[in-house]
Amino acid sequence: MRLHQLQLIKYGKFTDRSVDFPKAVHDFHFIVGPNEAGKSTLRSAIQDLLFGIATRSPLAFVHPLSDLRLGASISEGDMALDFHRAKATKNTLRTPHNEAMTDTVLVPFLGATDRNFFDQMFGLDHAKLIQGGKSILSAENDIGQILFQSAAGIAGLGKIRDALVTEAESLWGPRKAADREYYIAQEKLDDASAMLKAASIKAKAWEEANRTVDELQTALSDEIALHGKLNGNRNRLERLRRTAPFWITIREMENQLRDLGEVIEMSANAEVQLAKALVDKAGGEHQLDFRDSEVERISLELKNVPLNNAVFECSSDITDLNEKRLRYSAYANDIGRREIEVKELWKEVIRVCEQLTWPAETDALLFQRIPTLLVRRALEASALAHSGLQQALQGAQSAETSKKNDLSDVIEQINDLGNRVVPVILRAALNTARAMGETQSTSRTHETNLRKASAALETSLQALGSWRKTVAQLAVSLLPESSTISRLEQDRLALYTENKNASQQLEDDEIEVKRIALSITQFQDLHHPTTKDDVTHARDQRNLSWTAIKSRTVTMDEGGNSFEAAMDHADTMADHRLDQVEESAALQSLQHELQRAIAKHTASTARLLRAETSAHQFDTAWNDTTNAVGLSGLPLEAAREWLVKTAKTLDCNVSYQMAQEAADAYQAQTATARQTLLIALGTVGVVVGEDELLSTLCAHAELFIKDADNTAIRYEGLSIQCKSATAVLKTLAQSVEDAHHALAQWNRSWLATLDKARLPPDSNVGSAKGALELIAALEDKLNRMREIRVNRIEAMNDDLAEFDGQARKLAEQLDATLVSQSGAAIAQALAVRLLKAREAQKDSVRLKTALRLAQEQVIAAKESIKSADAQLQPLLERARVDTTDQLADCIARSALKKVCQNTLANAVENFLAGGDGLTRDRIEGELAEVDIAEIGTELTHIQAALSSAVERQGLLSAEHANAVRSLAEMTGSDDAATAEARRQEALAQMTDAAERYVRVCTAVRLLKWSIERYREQKQGPMLARASALFSKLTLGAFKKLHVDFERETLTLEGQRDTGQLVGIAAMSDGTRDQLYFALRLAALELHLDQALALPFIADDLFINYDDDRAKAGLEALKELSTKTQVIFLSHHAHLVDIVKEVFGYDVNIVTVER
Repeated sequence: MRLHQLQLIKYGKFTDRSVDFPKAVHDFHFIVGPNEAGKSTLRSAIQDLLFGIATRSPLAFVHPLSDLRLGASISEGDMALDFHRAKATKNTLRTPHNEAMTDTVLVPFLGATDRNFFDQMFGLDHAKLIQGGKSILSAENDIGQILFQSAAGIAGLGKIRDALVTEAESLWGPRKAADREYYIAQEKLDDASAMLKAASIKAKAWEEANRTVDELQTALSDEIALHGKLNGNRNRLERLRRTAPFWITIREMENQLRDLGEVIEMSANAEVQLAKALVDKAGGEHQLDFRDSEVERISLELKNVPLNNAVFECSSDITDLNEKRLRYSAYANDIGRREIEVKELWKEVIRVCEQLTWPAETDALLFQRIPTLLVRRALEASALAHSGLQQALQGAQSAETSKKNDLSDVIEQINDLGNRVVPVILRAALNTARAMGETQSTSRTHETNLRKASAALETSLQALGSWRKTVAQLAVSLLPESSTISRLEQDRLALYTENKNASQQLEDDEIEVKRIALSITQFQDLHHPTTKDDVTHARDQRNLSWTAIKSRTVTMDEGGNSFEAAMDHADTMADHRLDQVEESAALQSLQHELQRAIAKHTASTARLLRAETSAHQFDTAWNDTTNAVGLSGLPLEAAREWLVKTAKTLDCNVSYQMAQEAADAYQAQTATARQTLLIALGTVGVVVGEDELLSTLCAHAELFIKDADNTAIRYEGLSIQCKSATAVLKTLAQSVEDAHHALAQWNRSWLATLDKARLPPDSNVGSAKGALELIAALEDKLNRMREIRVNRIEAMNDDLAEFDGQARKLAEQLDATLVSQSGAAIAQALAVRLLKAREAQKDSVRLKTALRLAQEQVIAAKESIKSADAQLQPLLERARVDTTDQLADCIARSALKKVCQNTLANAVENFLAGGDGLTRDRIEGELAEVDIAEIGTELTHIQAALSSAVERQGLLSAEHANAVRSLAEMTGSDDAATAEARRQEALAQMTDAAERYVRVCTAVRLLKWSIERYREQKQGPMLARASALFSKLTLGAFKKLHVDFERETLTLEGQRDTGQLVGIAAMSDGTRDQLYFALRLAALELHLDQALALPFIADDLFINYDDDRAKAGLEALKELSTKTQVIFLSHHAHLVDIVKEVFGYDVNIVTVER
């Protein structure tokens, strides 16, 4: 079976992703991608596709588990199938249109292969490779185990065998051991037998034990009664000791209450209310006296505060005027400094005018003489442009001269070059020869492929065995198809199953008939029932005797006795039948059952006959079919395998024909290409030998074409340079002319601009730039002079005049005597008056606030006194007194009465609580009868008596319990039953250990037999193939594998070229891995010769291999890919080049991304 396309519809990280596996001569496919790109997902997808998605698949992390779906296109010989695999509880196989398919649809493609076998035989990854290398190290001295576990893909087979041996040793052995389960159970059996023997009872011992129990019971009852009496006395004394203190308190409180007499009962917080009211009233009276004096003092101070309301109303104007005074105080000095600064600037202006040869006129006239900004900017631009124009003219002249020199050099080089032309026929012949590749290597490859194809064809023909035919005969073979043979096998299996079932049924029916017949015989021997036939027979004998007498055949004397005997026998038989009616019915039932069993036996015989006839007819028809196609004697069970081998043979024949045709075609193409190239070289004058190889002719042609092409390229380049230089030279000449014209135009513009700027016409660029700088400095100084005069000096004078007017106006409004003073003096005087007015206003507000608070506190003090009197009045009325002192005395008596009552109530409660439920009168009567001081002494004596009683009771209880237990062991003990149960349990454990020992020993022997049988059958071909693969994988470091037959246990070793033998333990880890890899490939190839081919999946096998050994491993897989499909997964991108080198550049490489 091969996989043509894998569809990852919804699986793992993939959605609607398809991977194609196109068929090729070497059916190898390389899947490469980084870690976590999905390579392991692809490997799992192939297994889930063929054998079903797991119930709890870990690949449902993108798509829900129920949505997982895979698809594929597979084939096996002429059969092809497109199907999907869904995640479901049933009908997981679907058509691409989601129609259900039967689970048997994959049987022709997979055969009997299941998931576990597929993963072991057709799957190999780096972890299994490492584990396999370690496993063959542990089994280095057992070649059978090495071959078996390498072929089966099972590592650790030796551990399994050792575990079985260890388990057998732990179950049983010829020598007794304490840790073996059988002997442990045997010791338990011996102990149980001894215990059973010891379990017996004697009458005398029982009577003695019974009498001891009665005596101890009587003594124990007496001690219990004594203990109860002592305990009662102790409880009474304890009760009296607990209640005596409370009884004393009760009598004291009752006496004290009688002494108090009649008391007016006050509230519980009356004392607190009295104290609070007295404190509040005293505090209120003190506060009232203090606050009255405060009100008088504050009122007097408020009358003496001087207020100036007129100044206070103009406070904002006075404040603004004073702020301006402070702000303008520095103006006089600042105006003087600014006038000096203006004078200094005018001196600098005079100096600048002298440099410009201008007259030192007024600043207004100088402003008029300064050129406008546009004129100055134009003059600056002309000055800047002059240097650029001058440099442009010089650069254009220099470039024109240089380009003329370059053009003359190019023309000289063109004249020195020749002109060599390559004919088209030569290029075409060379391309054709190049397309042939490495002819010698390719020819050897074709020869090798042809030999391999021939050998494969012969091998496949030999595999047909006794039914070998020519390829032509195989191509027209009329043997039914594989599907028909599968149906025939199923039909034959059904016939053989029916035959077997019928035979088994017949045997069962025969046994049943014999069983029922035996039951009837045994029933008759046991019960001797009288049947109806027996009664009828006796009556017939009686009637015959009577008929003989009646017909006078015999006389009465002669036949009378016999008649009476016959009549008595008939009556006896009838009586017996009536007495044994149940036994007769049972016998009748058994007889009916026997009849039914005989009928069933007859039907089973007919069924077996029909089954044997059908099977014979089927075998005859199959023999006729095989005889008709010339395959006489071909068993049906070998037919499908023969068809597979036939198809493989036909495929090998096609491969052989294709290889032959490819080799012939390549040889003819090579000869044609050589002759064509030889003729083409002759046409261009290249002299070569007639027997030169094609590669040599190609070298000559390439050398000639290379020289010609270089010359042509050089000539073309120089021609382009020449044309380009000529065009550039014309452009450069025009640039020189344009530069001269631009410079002349600049001179005309320069004179006009100098005139506008009022500068001498003979001024050069440098003097003009200097003049512009002086004019800019002159303009700057004049602007600064104007700005100081206007924005500084004149502005400050305006502010001072406005300030003086505002001050005189405010003075006329508040105090006319201040008008004659300066504005600053007026502002300062009014500011002082405003400050005093504000302070007086603050004092007035403060005193008014204090007065209001004092008056409020006077009112609060009066309210506090009134509230205190209101709180005292209810208490005075309650106590029916007039003064607070009398009220305090009444409250104290009421509180004392409450304390006495509470103490009395608590004492009574505790008295009754400690009285063990007795009434007060009874407890008081008990207390009156005893001396309270002697209660403790009596309790001490009783406690000592109780301790002695408890000790004696404990001893008697223990003796009584032991006596009762001894008596119970004699009368009602289950020791015998327990001993017998333990004995049976020990026997069961011994039986189980023996059975397990037999099973484990059988498993060990079967495993050893399987390993040895596999070694005997597969050692030769498998070791031969593995030896060749191992030599290639180790790059010749080992020549072959060697088996040491001299040792008792055959040992596998590696042999180097020098003949040195290296044991498995002496090999490196990597070499052991390669040995295991070689054995696995050899075992897989042997398996493919006998079973259906399935895709082999290799996952990152060459992680620890260098490039050379990785290439050797790929070469081994290349050979395997001719027998089955190989899918190689890797995250090493550098292997791509090695894969292409081994399999060719048309190899299928699939890239997956993270």
